[in-house]
Amino acid sequence: MTIINMYTIVLSLLFVEEGYQYFHIDHKIYLVPQYHIIWISSGKAHKITSEAQTVNLMVFLFRSVFEEEFYQNVQVFAVATVLREMLSSVSKWNKSLIENEAQELQSRSTIN
Repeated sequence: MTIINMYTIVLSLLFVEEGYQYFHIDHKIYLVPQYHIIWISSGKAHKITSEAQTVNLMVFLFRSVFEEEFYQNVQVFAVATVLREMLSSVSKWNKSLIENEAQELQSRSTIN
């Protein structure tokens, strides 16, 4: 079993591309299976665990998002095919520290 402790100081969108992942947040355990996303708002201490043989987890971090209540709470939902393709397309900015207009537009489109 793999255990990783984390503390979100930015807003996180985590996509389970393969396997499954447990997220321990606020004394609750969220099971996020393959092709599902979990949204974790800032300030949420959490740890992740999994007993899956293989887990491919894509992590997207946002400094700010929209003000709606949806973005202030933990959310888990299935990923439609079009969203899965959008997430794959933004993964090309992996570890990119330089912001650009195309990246910002694509990221905002993904979470809206």
